[in-house]
Amino acid sequence: MIPPSLNLKPLSTTQRRRKYSDKYFITFSKIIYLVKDLPWFEPVFIAKVESIKGSCSAGHKVGDVFEINTHKTGGICGWCYHDLFPTLMTLSMGGAIPWQENQNEFAYQCPDRYNDVKFIIKRKE
Repeated sequence: MIPPSLNLKPLSTTQRRRKYSDKYFITFSKIIYLVKDLPWFEPVFIAKVESIKGSCSAGHKVGDVFEINTHKTGGICGWCYHDLFPTLMTLSMGGAIPWQENQNEFAYQCPDRYNDVKFIIKRKE
């Protein structure tokens, strides 16, 4: 719910013609006001290559370590990062992976099942 104290203004005719999808026009300062008190922060995760079946097309080797978060790939393969991103974002926003008991450490497998690379992802302290 948006606090009424923000004095949000309805879109003008010109803004409606531009086909804005929002019902209200919100300035950047008002967005900062809405976001500043959210309970999330940008945690950093450590991704370590645990095992490889076949050969990794990105050149990852067993023991490689990557420092990643929702804004930095840390050099990890783009396909892996693309597949891993929604999980990182969920954990960053305070969510949980329902099938994992430990939310600070979990296993992740590369989307390439023919050359499967297994990672262990840990939240950095």
